[in-house]
Amino acid sequence: LVSDASLQYQLKHTSRAMSLYYGRGYSRVKLNDVAYATYVKAMYEVLGKEISRLLTPRFVSPYGEDRKAQILNIVSP
Repeated sequence: LVSDASLQYQLKHTSRAMSLYYGRGYSRVKLNDVAYATYVKAMYEVLGKEISRLLTPRFVSPYGEDRKAQILNIVSP
């Protein structure tokens, strides 16, 4: 009844995978340390790539380039 994107937004999850992870009950599954570390590393790698795309000219701030630069000054490609 609720789209994945809507669920992700409402739960403030950083990615669709995070919503699906919890929604399918995987948080109750006990992974070994290597599998868990691989999952977390991949999740942050994807998040980093998505954030770095914000630096491209495709994304604009309604408050101007200076404000965009101010917001994204903690991010580097």
